[in-house]
Amino acid sequence: MKKALLSMLFGLLITSTMFAQQRTISGRVISDEEPDGLIGVNILVKGTLTGVVTDLDGYYNVQVPDGAATLVFAI
Repeated sequence: MKKALLSMLFGLLITSTMFAQQRTISGRVISDEEPDGLIGVNILVKGTLTGVVTDLDGYYNVQVPDGAATLVFAI
């Protein structure tokens, strides 16, 4: 019984992982006044709780679920 339940849970985990497709969006936030990159800019995937903050050089990498189309930037 335990083996069957464990096998079912493992199969469900693998199936859900296959359908939860994501892509990585990378970039750099700069401005006319700060061409070296802006530190600490918040980037949020609109409609989700997923977000990141730019690093010391203004770079970011954010995992975006399929279907999400908008990034929101805030200083």
